[in-house]
Amino acid sequence: MAGRIPHIELKVMIPGEGGTTDARRSFTLLERLMTLLAQLEAGALGSAGSTWGIERLQLGSVMTVLTPNRLAEDATGDLMADLAEWAISGFSATEEGESLPEHWPPAAIDTGVELSKQLGLLESDGMTLELLTDGRTRRRVVVTRRSADNLQKVVRRRRTSIGSVIGRLESITVHNTLKAGLWTERGGRRVEVGFTREQKESVQHALGKRVEISGMLTRDARDRAISIKMRRIEQLPEQHLPLEGIAGADPDLTGGLEAAEHVRRLHDAS
Repeated sequence: MAGRIPHIELKVMIPGEGGTTDARRSFTLLERLMTLLAQLEAGALGSAGSTWGIERLQLGSVMTVLTPNRLAEDATGDLMADLAEWAISGFSATEEGESLPEHWPPAAIDTGVELSKQLGLLESDGMTLELLTDGRTRRRVVVTRRSADNLQKVVRRRRTSIGSVIGRLESITVHNTLKAGLWTERGGRRVEVGFTREQKESVQHALGKRVEISGMLTRDARDRAISIKMRRIEQLPEQHLPLEGIAGADPDLTGGLEAAEHVRRLHDAS
């Protein structure tokens, strides 16, 4: 027999002066919290579709209890509990110092900044998040403006070292500054390429082509390439989809046949 599913609650408390709180601010905070949970779900599953319901709502100083309502196709009760825990553990980390929360995609970090900007620096003016399972507190944090300050500091960090990046060179600017845009092969992110007038011709010849650029590479706090000061550029051969990749590109393309057999039959039929 399947075990009983525990009852998950996310308790949210927003204090107000004299027992009352600003309605617009409170609804803005709750909306951004819902956005954050959806972004954490999208980071875990690739998309978000689950909803949270309001189980209790107390006015004055706002206190609401949220519970998973309708789950997305691939979501589970355990995942919904994880989302609440990741939100709380993430804010616990940002309240303590300059660090990037685990499980938070870039969009969630932006939302975390916007949410905590609405709060004060003192815990008495913060937002309390509490995860309960079957009525028992599992984790708790008071979110303050400190989280926004720490997140913004860590996001602005840059690290520069010798490295290289592979992708396709798609744009060149040669007016006020010499720069090019490279779209990375992995992740599809734009990396700004700085080059000299002596390198201009080789960059122009590589426009639209697959290249590897080496030089002084700058990465952000998540170790993603942001820009590179070019020392060398090398044109690379184009990548072609192998036979094994045909079915992966369109699972119904081969009609259930092995890729090589599918190609052979196409050849015989021509």
